[in-house]
Amino acid sequence: MEKKNTDLKVTFPIAAKLMLIIGLIVVVSLGTIIFVVNFFDSQDVKLKGEDTNFSVNKNSAGAAEHFFKQQESSALLFMDMLNTMDSNTSEKESTAYFFERNPDFGAVALLSFGKEGFFFDKKIVNKKFFQKHESDASQFDALCENESVNLRKGAGGESFVVNTTGYFGFASVAVTIPWHENGKRQALVFLTSTESLSDNFGGGNTRLSHSSCIVNAKGDIIVHSDFQAMQRNDSIAKTSFFKTMNEYNDSSRQFSFKDEDGTKFFCAYQRLPFGGLCVITTIKAATLYEGIGNLTRRNILLMVAILFLAILFIWLYAKTISNPLKALTKASEEIENGNFDISVKSKSHDEISALAESFNKMSKGLSERARFRGKAGSKVLDGDAENVGEEKSVTVLYFNIRNFAALSQLLSPQEIVGFLNDCMTKMATCITRTNGTVDKFIAESFMAVWGTPSPAGNPALDALNSVISALLMRSSLIELNKSLASQKRPAVRIGCGINSGTAIAGEIGTEDMAEYTVIGDNVSLASRIEALNKPFGSDILITESTYKLISKLVTVEEMPSVQVHGRAEPLKLYAVVNMPKAKNIPGAGAYGPKSMDEVRKLLGIPKPDLSKVNTDVEEKKYKID
Repeated sequence: MEKKNTDLKVTFPIAAKLMLIIGLIVVVSLGTIIFVVNFFDSQDVKLKGEDTNFSVNKNSAGAAEHFFKQQESSALLFMDMLNTMDSNTSEKESTAYFFERNPDFGAVALLSFGKEGFFFDKKIVNKKFFQKHESDASQFDALCENESVNLRKGAGGESFVVNTTGYFGFASVAVTIPWHENGKRQALVFLTSTESLSDNFGGGNTRLSHSSCIVNAKGDIIVHSDFQAMQRNDSIAKTSFFKTMNEYNDSSRQFSFKDEDGTKFFCAYQRLPFGGLCVITTIKAATLYEGIGNLTRRNILLMVAILFLAILFIWLYAKTISNPLKALTKASEEIENGNFDISVKSKSHDEISALAESFNKMSKGLSERARFRGKAGSKVLDGDAENVGEEKSVTVLYFNIRNFAALSQLLSPQEIVGFLNDCMTKMATCITRTNGTVDKFIAESFMAVWGTPSPAGNPALDALNSVISALLMRSSLIELNKSLASQKRPAVRIGCGINSGTAIAGEIGTEDMAEYTVIGDNVSLASRIEALNKPFGSDILITESTYKLISKLVTVEEMPSVQVHGRAEPLKLYAVVNMPKAKNIPGAGAYGPKSMDEVRKLLGIPKPDLSKVNTDVEEKKYKID
């Protein structure tokens, strides 16, 4: 039987559906959790970061204010002390003592300003200070000359601070403060190192990388942890956050801004009550949120790991569903192809297991029904044949165990049934191997048909398949007789009658019980010629209509023609000897028998005298010419 192409295309497997659904659930749920947690953590980190940044700024501002106030007080006290001294000896001792107690001072000078410029009323230089920093003390005069405009502000009653790092090569500032004495417009200027203050600004909070600096009212950097910035005398006057800071015009504030590169910063500032100075502390937002970013990446990796494990688990679990369903699908295909002797095993003890058990009961019922209905009837159920009458070109084979009556006398009822079932199974297998259909069993005989309900494609191929089937049965008979001989039982002889022609195919019977079969004169003729195997000493007889379809493929010997009742012309018959070109038929082919005498010798059939054969003794239906 031609197997139907029942492969079902599964476009969306259950495993894929489960993995997609669970994957979406995991991604959406964990993604939502990660988003919510990160959102609130970000807000929390932002608040804590802003508080920390503001605290660092406040501490830096306090340190800066203390530094400048202390330096201012020391300078004012030193100048007052010098003004009260009467002798040079006392002045030198006081100066040495002052610089020893205040090593960060490089010079202290009292400047008077006139229309033509300024002049030093007093100038005291700490030579050890310049030697320590390997700098030229004469640069102090150049500083006062170059920065006279800014230093003049001290004489006008305004304190001002100038970055002098570029002059001396180390972190330092020059501070000018008002000095009033004898009605002169004077300013007290002192040079001091800011290295300790710069170091303090660079280490406010190294873990979060806060950066603090001091700028004057013009935006010039006075103190910075970056020495190069002070040496270049950098300015922040044109930056967006300095402009924003001046717009607020308050003593302290915190806000966020983006620089020219688009980098976001948090900025806190506090103005000092000295020289228009302002302490600014900044931190990159990315640095502040770095911990959140790391946590997010870890959470995403965790989510991916959980998603992978979930998909792996679902894939393994889906196998427990899809594999039984695949087995049921495959079994259903077998049922569709007419194989009812099939069962599905399931160990899940769930609904699928119950479905498999119900399927097994159904297949068992179909199998039992098919056994009683017949193979051809099963094909009608399968949709391979019409159950209404139709004329078809067929080849019919009748098979019969010739000496069964004698053999049955030697066996018990159970042995008879067992022998028949074994013999019929072997012979019927030869039919199905050649795309034939066993139509019906009748005692020790059966009828097979080719061309319906599953034709091979053309009548010649159907006829050839029927002869191949008969030769296969000959081979099976030889093996069966060997087995019987070992049991000391008589050999079995068979007869096959084959005829090709048209027949009527359809379901014959009652409404309650019917079977698919073929009927007509050509069907009956196959049965009639099968009976002639005994008088002709043959095992396979074919009619002229069959021989004409396969004459080039078989070796035959023509038997005496037979006059069949109901036919005007004698019927030519041929005994099949061999199929010389066959390769897959045991006992046939190039090394098979060459004549009927060899066939008879192989099967143990006595050679008859065909001239003396009187078939009327066997049946009164024939007249030998």
